[in-house]
Amino acid sequence: MTLVRYQPCAKPGCPTIVERGLCLEHRRKERRASDKRTGRIRGSRWAAIRREVFKRSPLCQDGRVCGGKSSAVEVDHIKPLFDGGHATNLDNLQGICSACHLEKSAEEQRGQQNYRRKLNGG
Repeated sequence: MTLVRYQPCAKPGCPTIVERGLCLEHRRKERRASDKRTGRIRGSRWAAIRREVFKRSPLCQDGRVCGGKSSAVEVDHIKPLFDGGHATNLDNLQGICSACHLEKSAEEQRGQQNYRRKLNGG
């Protein structure tokens, strides 16, 4: 049996006891702030955009893993949000399979980490 250690929310001054990290209220606030910074949307508006993307590109548009033969099941930002890509512009969105999306995201993260190292003189 694993023992769970409870602690106060990581937000200074919040008395809520949690398993780890932030309480539900502060997690929601952090997510809303992050969405506001990146322009990301959720809910029915995002669902409508997803449907349009899949209608335009039912097959994977990337093809780095599947060769473009798999069904598109995820929506990918062609130019990542952290690199200034627009969150909802259809010209910046493509249908992509899970395998290609995983590989593309990993490459983008490696590129972002290398860029940060260069900025910090490393």
